[in-house]
Amino acid sequence: MINYISSKVEELEGAAIKRVIDRFVEFLSFYPVDLMIGIMQDMRESQKKIYNFILENEDFVENYFAAYTEIKG
Repeated sequence: MINYISSKVEELEGAAIKRVIDRFVEFLSFYPVDLMIGIMQDMRESQKKIYNFILENEDFVENYFAAYTEIKG
């Protein structure tokens, strides 16, 4: 999935990139919390360009903090 987004970021611009990222963030929210955090952290380390786009998505940031809070209690 991350490779798909990476290829789309190269092909698309503006609103089209936002739609792909919105869809990915929605998809990611269905994952178990620990797996979601792992994917988010992996993206931060290995897909910096995509991660920078995704950080602009409010739902991604909210999902991260909600998941982190759930794990840490």
